Amino acid sequence: MMLGSLLLLLSLLSSGGCKEDPAFLLASQRTHIDTTVANLVTLLGPEMDSLCKMQFDSMVEVYKDSIMEIRLEEIQKIIGDE
Repeated sequence: MMLGSLLLLLSLLSSGGCKEDPAFLLASQRTHIDTTVANLVTLLGPEMDSLCKMQFDSMVEVYKDSIMEIRLEEIQKIIGDE
């Protein structure tokens, strides 16, 4: 049931982006989607939080390295232009 709800939610969210006409949902459909999302967030929230905590240090290191690389390239461009 949970997998089916998740697949329904993903299909509804992904199908609306490429159409010219916006998808109009009935109030009952919006309520069902809101309830499904709220239930999934409640169910998966703690697990997602723990995954984020586990990956935080490595992700900070990756982003720090990327920022350093970009800044060094910017410095080289400035030094090279003078």
